[in-house]
Amino acid sequence: VDLRYLAKITEGATGADIKAICTEAGYNALRANRLRVTQKDFINAINKVLKGRYRPYANLYGLPYGKKGSGMM
Repeated sequence: VDLRYLAKITEGATGADIKAICTEAGYNALRANRLRVTQKDFINAINKVLKGRYRPYANLYGLPYGKKGSGMM
């Protein structure tokens, strides 16, 4: 998991947002019957938790935002 990348794409998120993202990423791994959380788990969690919020840096760092199928529409 690239923590620097995750920090960049969650810029402006609150502490509660980060906690929710980490929790959701853990659930994503559990649903996939994995013991480890992956980068993809975090990206999916970020898209779910921050859904619908303005994130000006999302596209700069390659995070799908507002594209069909990205979970942001």
